[in-house]
Amino acid sequence: MVIDLARGMAASAEGLTLNEMAAQLNVGRRTAERMRDAVLMLFPQVEEVSDPPTKRWRIRGGLSAFEQAPTATEMLELTKAAAALRAAGEP
Repeated sequence: MVIDLARGMAASAEGLTLNEMAAQLNVGRRTAERMRDAVLMLFPQVEEVSDPPTKRWRIRGGLSAFEQAPTATEMLELTKAAAALRAAGEP
């Protein structure tokens, strides 16, 4: 359900309010708040948009940007490979 919420936030240009999240997922408002918090932890590119008197949350650029970003482990391996190539005299 958290991924479904993230997809909804990514699909909405203006973002979703907590009430919209709750209605979309057929859950209560407090559950929607907890799920939003889980999305915030999993997807750091979530934006909070002020839309008085409410707030909206969206994932700008969709989910693919997050899914394609290299992990810390992958970056470490790439750094090691680049250092090994330089040590071997490769450009």
